[in-house]
Amino acid sequence: MWRLPLDLASLMLRHPRWCVDECIKQTSTVRAEGTARFNHRLPRIYHHRLDSRLERLPVELGAASCVDYGKAMIVTRLCKLLRPRKVLEIGTYRGGMTAHIARNTPEDCEIWTIDLPREHQRSMTAEMLSSDVELAEMDISLVGREWARTSDAHKIHQLWGDSMTYDFSDLAPVNLVYIDGSHAERWVQKDTENAFSVLAPTGAILWDDCLWRGVQRVLGRFARDKPIYRFEDNSTAGYVQIDGKPISVGSRSFF
Repeated sequence: MWRLPLDLASLMLRHPRWCVDECIKQTSTVRAEGTARFNHRLPRIYHHRLDSRLERLPVELGAASCVDYGKAMIVTRLCKLLRPRKVLEIGTYRGGMTAHIARNTPEDCEIWTIDLPREHQRSMTAEMLSSDVELAEMDISLVGREWARTSDAHKIHQLWGDSMTYDFSDLAPVNLVYIDGSHAERWVQKDTENAFSVLAPTGAILWDDCLWRGVQRVLGRFARDKPIYRFEDNSTAGYVQIDGKPISVGSRSFF
């Protein structure tokens, strides 16, 4: 009966800083989830509720930096379902998710992924969050490293530019847009507007890090007239449409 409290007390005595950091992290997550659901009307569902086929689709997953399997499973299953001919990724980073998308899309799929050019990053990152600036300052030789030497690299085109000002209109129509760029609200707003402007009648938009405050605010505004859902990994949100008709699930799918 007393074993668990004693173990917790022992853990706190041995690792007080870790315990405090973990409590703060968990509290922040719970608060962010509540804000997303009740303030911004972003319900949380299992991703396969969008289409029953998603749960049965086989996907190929591999090791990649900063990409967890739960997130990769959601993205790759939607790749298998939609069989996209064109994909746009905003925010390349090391290319882990790019590699997963390439591995799970048709051979003739073309993938465009954009990241900030380092020679102009100071002016572009002036209004970004500090954590985003750190990513933007990463050694440019590491950008896209995860996919650079894979057998699917021929599908991928690396773009350089600020998504706030980049013109994506020539890429339309796009069947899958994956937004993982700056988390600052102004960029998320513009990235989302661009995503909807190039989205094909049958396609999906996925947002990473949907518990970030700026991301939630933007998604909350778009969710007023579009069915946008948070998925079970606590990080990914999505909008899917088939033949121009948004997929919406009933309240019984919520948990």
